[in-house]
Amino acid sequence: MWTPSAFINLGRSIVNLCKEVREIIKVEPRCLMISSPCYILGDIHGNYQDLIAFEKCLWRATPFLSPASFLFLGDYVDRGIYGLEVGKIRRTIFFESNI
Repeated sequence: MWTPSAFINLGRSIVNLCKEVREIIKVEPRCLMISSPCYILGDIHGNYQDLIAFEKCLWRATPFLSPASFLFLGDYVDRGIYGLEVGKIRRTIFFESNI
């Protein structure tokens, strides 16, 4: 059950997450030099099912089939009912494997 303190803690966590992301974005380059082969993924729009499908089909198989990189174009959370979950998974993937 959601209590007022749970809402406050959730709000604080989201604000802290946004602050962390802002610091990362400040130091990231605007243009990237990416080697081939590279899978380009984008416009997930909070679609959790698509993100999981990419994970099952590409991320698990690709290191064994070909040494490919992944480029996420953005538009992760602007629509769809799972925007927060998609953003959190994307952040976790970035920090764990530097995809």
